[in-house]
Amino acid sequence: MMTIKISRIYVIALTFMCLLSCVNNKPLVSSADENAAQTSKLSIVELLKEKKDLPIKEKVALYYKLKNENSGAYTFKDELQLTLYGYSFLWENKVDESMEIFKLIIAEFPNSSNAYDNLAEAYLKKGNKELALEYYGKALALNPENINAGDQVERIQFPGRVPEKPADKFAKTFASEKYKADLDQLGNTLLKIHPNALKFISREAFWKAIEMKKALITDNTTYGEFAWHCSE
Repeated sequence: MMTIKISRIYVIALTFMCLLSCVNNKPLVSSADENAAQTSKLSIVELLKEKKDLPIKEKVALYYKLKNENSGAYTFKDELQLTLYGYSFLWENKVDESMEIFKLIIAEFPNSSNAYDNLAEAYLKKGNKELALEYYGKALALNPENINAGDQVERIQFPGRVPEKPADKFAKTFASEKYKADLDQLGNTLLKIHPNALKFISREAFWKAIEMKKALITDNTTYGEFAWHCSE
């Protein structure tokens, strides 16, 4: 996706809620069964949070121990939840702790551009521009349209250059097919990471909401307008 890091951790959740408000609520029995299986699992992140006095490396070790010994009992495939957990440390200026979680996420989701982007941010906050640049580069290699990573690389390499204003960035246009592909990716991501994505909406209605938005997109659609379509 063409990622802009403006509280991006919350954008997925916000968009999900907005999509629900656009369509009629109609649960499916099969979807309920799927969600019941998902929600019956315990949150590995909540378990790690409970271990407040455990050093971060021991928490990571516990994560892998439980994954190896009882993988079906916990939510090991929830990248978003782990990401929020990592940022909870970063926001408290516990940079080393956040880095251990971000490294864990990279190990678990090696094809995630966002995972490398997050670790790069932690390195940058720690003052290690060399490693920050390396990991932003890896994020871009996985997703060349990761706008945040591109911006950060430019800031590190050209510190004296005046950065592009958000208003100018949102005024840009991209090919309509890229926007539509982003919406498809967003839909698939929500269905993958959100345990209750289809609790109050049918799969058919979920995709209908996305198709309605795709129909409004043209090659003249600005990125700001596209973001509005997502949030609406």
